[in-house]
Amino acid sequence: MACQRRVLTVDDKMGGHLTNIMKHFSFVKPRFESFVGPRRKYICLLQAIVMLLAQIADDTRQEGKKRRRAEEALDAITPSDTIACGLAADYAEVCLSFIRVFDTNSHDPALSLAQRDEFVDTLTCLFLDGYILAKVSSAGESAAGVPAAKTLTQIAYEQLSPMRTFYYGHKTKVLWNGTAKEDAKLSLQSL
Repeated sequence: MACQRRVLTVDDKMGGHLTNIMKHFSFVKPRFESFVGPRRKYICLLQAIVMLLAQIADDTRQEGKKRRRAEEALDAITPSDTIACGLAADYAEVCLSFIRVFDTNSHDPALSLAQRDEFVDTLTCLFLDGYILAKVSSAGESAAGVPAAKTLTQIAYEQLSPMRTFYYGHKTKVLWNGTAKEDAKLSLQSL
């Protein structure tokens, strides 16, 4: 929570225009959709997570195993991994919303074909036509003054772009550097 406060102090918001400090994190293994929410949180809190991991990796009071795990987690956070996580999160959210249409006691089967077509159109528009990374209006707000809705892939990209540098021990962690854009493009092409 302290890392989230620090990010809010510096930037006034975290990923996805998140301005509140998140306190509750839980994973429920039996629930099939329990992978959707954590991905959203991970992407929106990326800078706070990296800050926390850097602090753990640098804290000599921590046992060596814990510091090494934090350092390994930092090494695993790459631009291509972050963009792939955004894509997977967007795909999961679209699929989950489609599943929820049928997850009712009284679904009208006459609507199924139209609902399936809408689902396929959404997937085609986002993932095949490339709107998953489409730019939001230049003002970044809708007509009502509310921040425009963004995909999680867009939020992940925005989390990487400030090129923040985190220092721990004798090492640095840069989320986005000169080669990161090319790495992210390669990860998108390999999917």
